[in-house]
Amino acid sequence: MTLSEPSERRRWPRRVLIALGVVVVLGLLGLEAYLRWGVGLGDPPLWVADPEVEYKLAANQDCRRWGNRIVVNELGMRSGPFSRTRDTDDGVRVVIVGDSVMNGGTLMDQSDLAAEVLRARLQAMTDRSIEVGNVSAGSWGPVNMAAAFDQLELEALDVVIVVVSSHDLTDMPGYGPLNEREHPTAKPFSATTEALVRYGPPLWRYLTRKPAPESDSDFQPRINMPAAEKSLSALRGLFDSARTTRAEAILVVHPDANEVTSGQLHANGRAMLAEAERLGVQTVDMLPLLREGAKEDRVHYRDVIHPSEDTHTLYAQVFEALVVEACFDE
Repeated sequence: MTLSEPSERRRWPRRVLIALGVVVVLGLLGLEAYLRWGVGLGDPPLWVADPEVEYKLAANQDCRRWGNRIVVNELGMRSGPFSRTRDTDDGVRVVIVGDSVMNGGTLMDQSDLAAEVLRARLQAMTDRSIEVGNVSAGSWGPVNMAAAFDQLELEALDVVIVVVSSHDLTDMPGYGPLNEREHPTAKPFSATTEALVRYGPPLWRYLTRKPAPESDSDFQPRINMPAAEKSLSALRGLFDSARTTRAEAILVVHPDANEVTSGQLHANGRAMLAEAERLGVQTVDMLPLLREGAKEDRVHYRDVIHPSEDTHTLYAQVFEALVVEACFDE
């Protein structure tokens, strides 16, 4: 007994280290499982850089993020299958072109998007084949939108709905390598490493930020004329491309929450409406409808720009009326 006591004392630290190692490994596995299946990290939608579009969603994806499903079809649209040309003579083919407002990002489930709600509503009212494509990405301006639409080389469309916001008029693409934190091009090694590498630094900056100085909420900056003209030129090209596919082109202007509150569309938004009207393109200013809906608590925003699920449903109803008028009314 006396001789075995020293050896027992020597084995005790090793047993403690083994036990601690097991606890750490199990803890990391548990954290990984929670971040991956509970939070939704580790499986981000991927992006590809493009010399014409700037960036776009990689094709053929079906992933989950923050509990939301993100589906990207074979053409890089955030929507279900969409053929380049018409498969059936009586089918209805609609394309929605926009930025993060229509894309929804990872904070919206695929089924809640206006494009998906529209497809379901149209399919419920007819036996005709229904295709609704969602050509969109965050921070796309008209230059990006026009390039993305042209690159798809679609044929025989019925309706092309272009959705813009006032700030889009001066949103110019900046071509170059993608920021992996904002537009990842490869899946992360694990959900844990993604949490640390992608979200750790922004979280630290948020926690240590200094309060921003107060600003005059009524101030509206002047239009950046060179950028504005490039965007208006891109919109003209986009409308021409839509008409080349035999589609009816429609411009929809989405107001931000500040515009809804003030009841006045920014000069940028008014400029895009005026240009579309000058070209004979049908226009829809969503400000009156969203302002009325906000007063009745039927319209909500996730932030200043992005509409919530109920507002996407409202957009789908507006789009449905436009498509029915173009494709179903005799």
